[in-house]
Amino acid sequence: MRKAIYCENQLELLKYVNQGWPSLFVCKTSSLSNFLSKKITQYELDSLKINIVKNVDEKSSDEQKAVWMYRFAKKCNDFIYKKLARTNSTPFDLIVFDEAHYLRNAHADTNRSLVAHAFFAKRDIKNYEGQKDPVAFLSQKTLLLTATPNHSSSKNIESIVSIFHNKFKGVSPAEILNQICVRRFRRLNGKTKHQYRKELDEPVEMGTIKEKLFFAMYQRALVKHKAEQFRKHKDTSKSHNPYKLLYGYMEGFEFLPTKKSEPSKPHLMTKINQPILMKEMIKE
Repeated sequence: MRKAIYCENQLELLKYVNQGWPSLFVCKTSSLSNFLSKKITQYELDSLKINIVKNVDEKSSDEQKAVWMYRFAKKCNDFIYKKLARTNSTPFDLIVFDEAHYLRNAHADTNRSLVAHAFFAKRDIKNYEGQKDPVAFLSQKTLLLTATPNHSSSKNIESIVSIFHNKFKGVSPAEILNQICVRRFRRLNGKTKHQYRKELDEPVEMGTIKEKLFFAMYQRALVKHKAEQFRKHKDTSKSHNPYKLLYGYMEGFEFLPTKKSEPSKPHLMTKINQPILMKEMIKE
């Protein structure tokens, strides 16, 4: 299996799809609201031979922006089908959508809803082209992950699910949950999740001074970066750093930026006792 490919926006996804290799693509949920990004340029669209003109900017009207976002989302669907789909099959076997409550207002009059329907199902919810029914779902199966499926109303459940499976449109939330919902109970046989699940403690092992120094340097740089990003968005003083007491920050997935001209490359860091990965990262 090929490594996971991280895509910052839909244009990066199309670039990787254009290579024609089936992979695990990781995209940001917020990219569905970022179809007006300046990184999506006419030059890039033309290089992928996507027949669409980007004729909008920040000064365009809301309606002009909406029309562009719908048309681009639809073109993305077409492009992915052309590159990856085989006869009578979808381009992807499975879509995993984390924080699925992000789509809880999928039938509302918003650009996010417009894009989600057009991208995932080639559905036209604003009736620009008279195609309100789904035309082309991107995957055979969809796994929706959320801790709050009824975030503000039980209607959120139908809204989220019906984007990917039209048969649930108009179905009651209770019936949908009975058919497809799998949940982790807060209590199982009287025990909480912390009591009934088995957690394995794997202490960090660093055998050389180089490994220890690398961890210290990486930790410091990572905390500094997060602090700078926090101040950039919150406009706070330099002394205010909510991350300065963090440590042991190397678990899980870390996405390290590369050159500005290249997409970010994902590095899988499960534990610190992986000196090979460390050496590769130092070289970069």
